[in-house]
Amino acid sequence: MVGRPPGDGMSKARILILSVGAGSGHNRAAQALHKAFGQLPQVACVEWIDCLEYASRPFRDLYSRQFLWLVRTAPALWAWAFEKTDVPWQQRHLRELLERLNTRALVRKIQGFGPTACVCTHFTPAVIIARMLGRQTLATHLSIIVTDFYVHASWLTRRVCRYFVTHEENRVQLEAAGVPGDRISITGIPIDPVFENPPDRSGVRQSTGLREDRPVILLCAGTAGGGKPEAILRFLAAIRTPAQFVIVCGRNEKLRTHLSQAVGRQTTGHDIRIMGYTDCIHEWMAAADLYIGKPGGLSTAECLASGLPMVVWDPVPGQEIFNAGYLVEHGAGVVPSSGETLPWKVDRLLQDPNRLAAMKQAAHRVGQPDAAHR
Repeated sequence: MVGRPPGDGMSKARILILSVGAGSGHNRAAQALHKAFGQLPQVACVEWIDCLEYASRPFRDLYSRQFLWLVRTAPALWAWAFEKTDVPWQQRHLRELLERLNTRALVRKIQGFGPTACVCTHFTPAVIIARMLGRQTLATHLSIIVTDFYVHASWLTRRVCRYFVTHEENRVQLEAAGVPGDRISITGIPIDPVFENPPDRSGVRQSTGLREDRPVILLCAGTAGGGKPEAILRFLAAIRTPAQFVIVCGRNEKLRTHLSQAVGRQTTGHDIRIMGYTDCIHEWMAAADLYIGKPGGLSTAECLASGLPMVVWDPVPGQEIFNAGYLVEHGAGVVPSSGETLPWKVDRLLQDPNRLAAMKQAAHRVGQPDAAHR
């Protein structure tokens, strides 16, 4: 993905990476690319920007808070919107009008940087840059990094030099929509380069105080169970196989506090560790036997790169349903039919070491830990 930055062969490249913080995945992909580009001697300058920082307040609210509110409180409405807008080339004019009204500061930033190449991990900046290219107010190489395992029509933008996608079916999708095959590269979703050199499983367990005689389950509490401590504890208590749970609450300090208090009042039969944000998630994934949480594009890619099977909990309608389908198709994950059956699914996996080992191998087969460098 970063192997050959565009340039004239004489001067070094200036790379501008653009994302949108609607959910954390787009920004995490951008950060991974920023690290990878920064290691290349032929790159003179690389900068990453979250485009929401250059947008008006109403626009920021629409893309961040309203998006999260919609998927959490009205998932059926989100599913309807996802399906209705998934028509190739039909939503372009509406999106361009919306973004034209709110992105003057971003346009000035892009022009001031003077990029040799623009790499977008969200479709919104790609639309803006394509419009600038069409008006000849910018001369650059435009690339789009699709950060899910399904290519929604919103990613389709004119004047794109190259699309980077996760797997072969994505290429078929894009070609069916009219994108030339020679402009599509199958590289995977870019994740932090630290996943390329996974730490030793036993070493991580020893350094973190995790036992070797019990399975380790990594649970993303910020999304699992709707982020509700009661639902998470009911789930833990229903699992019969003694296990070690590492529960990650991210930057949700309120959830971490409430969950810690609730765990202290209830006996589950498990070893439970509750933590906030960590920049060492690759180490916890290396130590774990299972991951429980939503199948966001980046989380899914990180689990696959780590050889870590996923138990999908309450996926967002739309892109996460397709991500979950990819996991199941390749034997690297399971999707319980409901929250009530999720503990039963976990017990079945923990009590069947051969199946769990096969799922780990399947995850390794399709994982792409070096995607940011391709």
